Amino acid sequence: MPPPWDEPGADDPDHAMRLAPGDTVDGIVGLYLSACDRSRDAAAHCDSLEQVAAVPSFGRGPVNLRWILVHMIDETARHVGHLDLLRDALAAIRTDR
Repeated sequence: MPPPWDEPGADDPDHAMRLAPGDTVDGIVGLYLSACDRSRDAAAHCDSLEQVAAVPSFGRGPVNLRWILVHMIDETARHVGHLDLLRDALAAIRTDR
């Protein structure tokens, strides 16, 4: 994996949920877009949705591309929902002033 995912401690499940000193919105968005590009490239090299991942993951053993894509849709939807809640909370704070 490319930086910052190759750094010591990056395998800590909470690592990706913590901001590091010097993190910026543009930097975080850049990491997300880079991850999306890597994922699209990996999927484009698969022959079918039934292709099994080279490395077992998610505590499930072998998973195929179809499972991975559905999992990513689920995760993205869940976290976008979290952002909606944060945006609404910030909007409420602004109107209380």
